[in-house]
Amino acid sequence: MGNACYYSVEELLSSLLSKNLKVRIYKTVILPVVLYGCETWTLTLGEEHRLRLSENKVLRKIFGAKRDEVTGEWRKLHNTELHALYSSPDIIRNIKSRRLRWAGHVARMGESRNAYRVLVGRLEGKRPLGRPRRRWEDNIKKDLREVGYDDRDVSAMGAETCAVCRQPAQQRCGGCHVTYYCCRDHQRLDWKGHRERCKPFKEMRNGKATGVDGISTELVKCLDEDKKEILSLCNEINEQDDWPEDFTETVLLPIPKNNNVKKCNEFRTISLISHSAKILLRILNRRLYSKMEEQLEEKQFGFRKGKVTRDAVGLLQTIGERYLKIFTILFFLVAENKILGRHLIATRDLKVGEIILQELPLVAGPSQVTPPVCLGCYRLLTEQNAKTCTECGWPVCSEVCAHATAHRAECSFTKLHKGSKVTVRNFQQPHPIYQCVTALRCLYLRDSNPVAWERLQSLESHCAERKKTPRYEEDRVTVAQFVRRFFCLQEFSEDDILRVCGILQVNGHEVPVTEPAHVAVYDQASLLEHSCRPNCAKSFTSEGGLIVRTMEPVLKGQHLSICYTDALWGTANRRHHLAETKFFWCRCTRCADPTEFGTHFSAIRCLEKPCEGFMLPENSLSEERELEKASWRCTRCSAPVPARQVLGVLERVGVALTSMQKGDPRACERFLSQFAPELHPNHYYLTDVRLALAQLYGQDSDVGLPGVSDHDLTEKISLCRQLLSLVNALVPGMCHN
Repeated sequence: MGNACYYSVEELLSSLLSKNLKVRIYKTVILPVVLYGCETWTLTLGEEHRLRLSENKVLRKIFGAKRDEVTGEWRKLHNTELHALYSSPDIIRNIKSRRLRWAGHVARMGESRNAYRVLVGRLEGKRPLGRPRRRWEDNIKKDLREVGYDDRDVSAMGAETCAVCRQPAQQRCGGCHVTYYCCRDHQRLDWKGHRERCKPFKEMRNGKATGVDGISTELVKCLDEDKKEILSLCNEINEQDDWPEDFTETVLLPIPKNNNVKKCNEFRTISLISHSAKILLRILNRRLYSKMEEQLEEKQFGFRKGKVTRDAVGLLQTIGERYLKIFTILFFLVAENKILGRHLIATRDLKVGEIILQELPLVAGPSQVTPPVCLGCYRLLTEQNAKTCTECGWPVCSEVCAHATAHRAECSFTKLHKGSKVTVRNFQQPHPIYQCVTALRCLYLRDSNPVAWERLQSLESHCAERKKTPRYEEDRVTVAQFVRRFFCLQEFSEDDILRVCGILQVNGHEVPVTEPAHVAVYDQASLLEHSCRPNCAKSFTSEGGLIVRTMEPVLKGQHLSICYTDALWGTANRRHHLAETKFFWCRCTRCADPTEFGTHFSAIRCLEKPCEGFMLPENSLSEERELEKASWRCTRCSAPVPARQVLGVLERVGVALTSMQKGDPRACERFLSQFAPELHPNHYYLTDVRLALAQLYGQDSDVGLPGVSDHDLTEKISLCRQLLSLVNALVPGMCHN
C-alpha cells in the first residue's frame, strides 16, 4: 500500500514544487498510509531496515542529488545528509512513539475493555524449545529502556509513579494536579525543575478570550488527567520542533482608537491565541529564563525582573540628547571657524551612498508666495475642494487635515488671539495671508516646544545683512506688522518676527514632495556647508523628512557639503543667487575655476571674428561691485572683452529663452540651432534647453516612445548621453544619486 501511494504521487515529487511542499505531501499523503496500524506492529531489525530504506528512497526523490565539492560530479545524498535536510523524526522513531502512546492508552483502560484484558492476561501451557519470536511486548520494553525507563511490566504503565523515584505514588502536585510524588521530600526535591511546568496552569486567569480552538481557561483548569496530555504534547512539540496548526493560527481583532475611524492606522489590534499554546510558551519562557539568568550579568537590562528594556532605552535617549547638544554621533562632528561658522566634519571615512543624516523638520509650512493650499497636507485648493476648519476658518482639504498637528499653530493663534475666523475666498492667485503662516508656526514653538524653539533660535538669520535688502522691509510690512495687528500678537516684537523670517530665508529647504512645494527648516542639516561641487546630496521622504547621503568617498576630517543652489546654473548666476538669499559669495573649487572643470559651462564663443575660441572671465570670483571693471578673455586669441559686452550677449539669449514657447520640441530645436554658434556647446542655456528637449521627445505621442520617429529617438539618446557626461563632470555622483 505504501509503494502504491508513493508511485501515485511520484510525478508531484519530481515536479517544480518547492521542497517544503514535497515534504508536506510525504507527511500527509504517504506516511499515514505506510504507518496505518503501526501501534500494534512487532518489528524485527530487518523489517526496520527495510522501512528506513523505503523512507530514504522517498526523501532522495524529494531533495535530489548533490554536487560533490571535490570532484564536481553529482552524487546521491548520504543518509546523514538526508535526515539533516528532513529535520523531522525518522519513520522508526515515529513508529516507536505511536506504539508507546497506544501502550499507555491501553494500560489506563478499565478491566472491562478487551484490549486491556488481553494485555494483562497470560496463556497457560509451555512454549516450545528454542529462541522465541520477538513479541509486541518485547518491543515496548525495549522502547522504554531507550527513553530511560526501567524494564517495567507493560500493564503497569498506566499506574501513577513518583516523578523522582518512579515508585507508585498517590499524592499529586496541588498546583497543576498532574505530577505525582510519593512524599513531600521528593516534591521539594523536584520543585526546581517542576516549577516551569506547574506555573503555567496556576497563572492562567479566568475570563480570558479563547483562541481558534474555542477552549476557555476555565475548561483547561477543570481538566485532570488531560493536563498530563497537554504537558506531554508540549514536550513532544519542543523535541520535534513541529507546531500544530492551532498553535500557529491567531485571531486578530481590530479595535478603533476613537470614534469615526476610517484609516487602518486609526485602529489597534489584539491577537488571540489558544490557551494550550500559551501554556507551551510559558514553559519555554521559564526554561529560557532559567538558562539566561545563569549567563546574564547584573547590569544586563531585559529578561530580568526590575530591569526592563524601557529603562535602558530611556537612559540611552537622555544621554544621546545631551550629547547631541555638543556633537553629532557616528558620522560627523560640529566644528566652527570665523569664515564658515558652524559646519560638519566627517569623523571617519565614508563610502559612496552612506546615509549620514536623517531628521524631521523643526518647522514646516507653505511657501511665502503661494496660492491657497491645505494647511495640513499642502495640497493645492480650489473653490470646489476647499473646506474650512470649523474652529479657525483656515481653508483645508478635509476634516482630517483640519485636526492635523501641522495646522495647530495658526489655528490656535486664530482662536485664542484674533477672536474671529479667517476667511479666504480667492483661490486663483497667490493670497497675501499665506505669507505669515510659516512664521506663525515658528513663533508657536516658543510656548508649545521650548526645546525646538531654542534650536531654531540657534540658527543663523543674517539680520544685519538682510536690513540692507528690499525684502527686509517687505517682511516688516507683510509679516511682522501684519502678525502683530491681525492676530493681536503684541507679545512678539517686530525684531523677533523679522529674525524668524531671516531664519526661514537662510535655512529653509524647498520640499518638492507636495504640489506646490512647501518649505521646511531642519536642525542639523542647516549646519551642512555649501559647495557647487558637493560631496553629499539631499532627498526627502513622503512625510517631509530629510535624508543626506554621500555622493563620493569622503575622508576622515573632510568637510561635508551640499549644494544650496541649482548645480546646472552658470557660475555668475549661482553666486548671485547665493549672495541674494544666503548672504555670501561662493568661493568653492568650481566657482574658482573659470572653465568649471574643463566643461566651459559658462563660456561663449569669441566675439572677434573669425576666431573660433571661447571667452572666459579672467576672474570668476568677482563680486557684483567689481563686475563693471571685470573682463573676459578668449582662450585662443587672448583678446579681452569687457564683462558688460558679454553680459549683453547672455541677456539677449536669456530673453529669447524666456519667450520661447514651452512644451514644443521644435521650438527647442530652433533655439539650439540659432544660438549654438554664439555659445559653447556645453553652455548652461543650451544645456537647459537640451534637458527639456530630451524630456519632450515622446510626450506628444499617444503611445509614448514607440510612436517617436527614428530621428527623434536617436536624437533623444544622443542628448541623454551628452547630458550625463556633462553632469558627471560638474557634479560627480549626482547621476547615481
